[in-house]
Amino acid sequence: DLTLVSFSSRSSVIVTTSSAGSFNNQATNFVSTETPAPVSSNTATLTVLADRPAISKSFSPDPIPLGSSSTLTFTLSNPNAVAVTLPNDAFEDVFPAGMTVASPLATSNTCGGTLRDNSNGTLAAGDVGIELDGQTGGSATIPAGGTCTLSVGVTTVAAGLYSNTSTLLSSVNAGTSLLPASDTLTVNPPVLTTTKSVTPDPVVLGGTATYTITVSNSNAPGTGRATAGMVISDALPFDISLVDITGSDAGWSCAGTSNLVCTYASTLNPGSSTNLLLN
Repeated sequence: DLTLVSFSSRSSVIVTTSSAGSFNNQATNFVSTETPAPVSSNTATLTVLADRPAISKSFSPDPIPLGSSSTLTFTLSNPNAVAVTLPNDAFEDVFPAGMTVASPLATSNTCGGTLRDNSNGTLAAGDVGIELDGQTGGSATIPAGGTCTLSVGVTTVAAGLYSNTSTLLSSVNAGTSLLPASDTLTVNPPVLTTTKSVTPDPVVLGGTATYTITVSNSNAPGTGRATAGMVISDALPFDISLVDITGSDAGWSCAGTSNLVCTYASTLNPGSSTNLLLN
C-alpha cells in the first residue's frame, strides 16, 4: 500500500506592466479541506526598469598615421537605479575591411565578462572583430546610474576612412539599447615627394654622370608610414646609356635599361628618405 505523505503543486502566470518600479506580490488565503486555516505565501518582488542601457564607441587617437594604432573604446551606460546584467552575447562589433586587432594585443575591461573575437573564440592580434561574453570569466554588469568601458587596440592596412558600427547592446534585465555604437577612424597616408638631380653637370663627352632620385616622406604631424611596394618609372634620354644602378639601402630593385621600372620594397617612415642612383 502507498501512502501520500505530502503533495505540492505549482502554477505560473505571465505578467506585464505599463510602468516602472518595484511590484510586490503575495498569494493569500489558500485553503483546502485538510487545511481550513488560510495560508499565505511569501512576498515576491518584481523590479521593472524604466530605461534601456546604451552603448557608444570612440577611437583615440583619431586621426592616426598609417602604420600606427588607435584604441577603440566602448562605453556602456545604465541610467537605472539598479545594476544591469549582461548576457553571453551582449554585443558584437565586426570591423570594416582592412581593420584588425593590433599587435601586441592590448585590451581593458571594467565591465566584467570576457572580450572575445567575433566568432566567440579567444581574442588575438589580427582578429577582424570583437564581442563581449557577459557570462564567462565573471558576470558582466553596468553599475546603477553609471558606466563601464571596454577597449582594444586596432590598426589598418591602408589609409582612408574606416566607419564602424556595432550591434545593439543586449541585457538580461533592462532590454536592448535603442541604438548601436558608431564612429569613424581617419588614417592618414604618407606624404611623398620625389626629386631628381644630376652630377657632375656639365660632363665631358664620353664621361660618366650620376642621376640621383630621392624619395622623401614628410615629417609633418600625422603623416603615415609609406609601406613596401612603391614604384618609380624613369625613361632615360636618347643616347644616354645606363652603366649601373645602386640604392642607398637594400630596398631598391629595378628592371629595364632605358625605360626603368624601379620598386622600393622597404617601408619609409615619416621624416625619412631613400636614394636611387643611376650611373
